[in-house]
Amino acid sequence: MQTKRGCPLHCTYCTYPLIEGPRGRLRDPGKVADEFMELCSRTGVEHLFIVDSVFNLPLRHAKEVCRQLVARGNTTPWTSYVNPVAFDDELAELMARAGAVGMEIGSDSGCDDILDRLRKGFHTDKITRLARISKAHGLKDCHSYILGTTGETLEHVERTLDFVAGLDPFAAIMLVWVEDREVLDSRTELERRRFRDAVYERVRERATQQPRWVVPRLGLRFDPRTFDVLRKYGMRGPLWQHLDRLAIS
Repeated sequence: MQTKRGCPLHCTYCTYPLIEGPRGRLRDPGKVADEFMELCSRTGVEHLFIVDSVFNLPLRHAKEVCRQLVARGNTTPWTSYVNPVAFDDELAELMARAGAVGMEIGSDSGCDDILDRLRKGFHTDKITRLARISKAHGLKDCHSYILGTTGETLEHVERTLDFVAGLDPFAAIMLVWVEDREVLDSRTELERRRFRDAVYERVRERATQQPRWVVPRLGLRFDPRTFDVLRKYGMRGPLWQHLDRLAIS
């Protein structure tokens, strides 16, 4: 479900502002909570995902949605997308009390200069702060990273991998950048393919040693066997939230 539409952020690669508009249009928190509870009362609903482009922007709206869920006694676990810019102890506490069990964060890079180039609006210190606060309140944090973006080097990739290892999030999803326009120039396409292969090799070396790093393209913790185990044991919600229980390497 959504608590709002529209995204005021300016990430260079993202289409959310084009699809939903660049200005946030907030729903009434009480009505959001009512819809949330109605959805969760339906047979078979065991987990709910709030699909706002970013749940915690604006911060006051997210906090009020959580307060409304607390007031209604919600017990259904839920997850959302969260941005490091506006995340504090009060929100983390409210989310946990409202039934949140985890959040997905588009951290994208462990290099401040790359974050600036992607116009993320935050630096690595904000990512580190979010990880610290989420751990303190028992919220599982899953950070996604886009490696090898335009202008990025293998050194940048290594710095990001070092950063993620030091951050030690509950889970990390590693993606490698693909630019559609590469196909317009055969030489560029070949160079980029070679670069991506080199990036994947670096990621493979590191990710195989990290039991909660997910690399979809390489099938690391993202394969049919993993999903079969998930279903067999009746686990619900995003796969990454169960990596510690599955113990799949």
